[in-house]
Amino acid sequence: MCQCPSADRPSSPVSNTIYVTDSTDWLYTYREQFSQLDPPVEVVTVDDGTAVVGAASDAADLIADPALLTDAVLAGLNGLKSLQFTTTEFHHLDLAALEKRGVVLGGVNQALAPGAAQHLIDLTAATARLIGHPGVKGVPTFPEFENKVVGIVGFGDTGMELVHQLEGTRCEYRYMDVRTARRDDFGASRVRRLTLDRVLVEADYVFILVPLTPQTRGLFDLREFRIMKPEAVLVNGSHPDVIVANDLLTALNDGLFAGAAIAYRDDELESHQRVAALSYPTTPPGHVAERAIGTIAENLDAIRAGQPLPAPVESIGVPLLGDPSFWSSRFTPRPARPRT
Repeated sequence: MCQCPSADRPSSPVSNTIYVTDSTDWLYTYREQFSQLDPPVEVVTVDDGTAVVGAASDAADLIADPALLTDAVLAGLNGLKSLQFTTTEFHHLDLAALEKRGVVLGGVNQALAPGAAQHLIDLTAATARLIGHPGVKGVPTFPEFENKVVGIVGFGDTGMELVHQLEGTRCEYRYMDVRTARRDDFGASRVRRLTLDRVLVEADYVFILVPLTPQTRGLFDLREFRIMKPEAVLVNGSHPDVIVANDLLTALNDGLFAGAAIAYRDDELESHQRVAALSYPTTPPGHVAERAIGTIAENLDAIRAGQPLPAPVESIGVPLLGDPSFWSSRFTPRPARPRT
């Protein structure tokens, strides 16, 4: 059932832009800020995802936690022109089908990326200390990364933010992605795009940051683990299903690499003496919420102006066959974006 108290849903909506939320949405506490945007966004609170179709039937521009959405629900929103997600957990949705319908997709990835990158850096440092790799003595900031090669598999917003936050260290970067990043995003950083295998062979720290898709499910198994450096650390900042958990345990027990860090809870993995685990915060701090709402507002302005979104969500994924780093990047460069 849809709950529509007067504070959450005005009797005369001022626009067909609707934010559908429930009490589990991390932006729920800040929902009143959406009605203060210019033009205002209609806020509708629902009990669960089954009420979304009724609540958002008139929406041209929808904002929602992807946990409330299914492909069937979205198929019932015939007038939908744009969709913005309030989290990055949209792997269960067919984004390509939405794009074929002409639905413009956006989200808060860029707003969440700085916090996610900092979380992964702290988690990696804890793992390095756990396995006895404290880093270079006398280096005040990020000594674990000094003179190391950082490998990034999936070079999106969080991956690029990771490089920016480690900018003061003397380390090099290798990444695998379906597209080439613009050099002007990184200044003098030593950033090179390689095949997945080359990233694994060269990296001291391997960060997995790909979204979960049919192509990336089980992307890391014993084959990948066997070509990593014996002293390397694996950091899974992505969905748990991107790696084969049993193969990860086997690799650690066989000493194929030094240790692992996971940004989620897994009792069996956490019990291993060379695994550190720390989930992402379920409720990011208020300044992150402010940044996320600002990102959504900027996307809405771009939609109304018929311009490309400053914070898009794309359906492009890792191919089933071949290594994407062999693809030509001439047709699909990542757009340059200003630092904030």
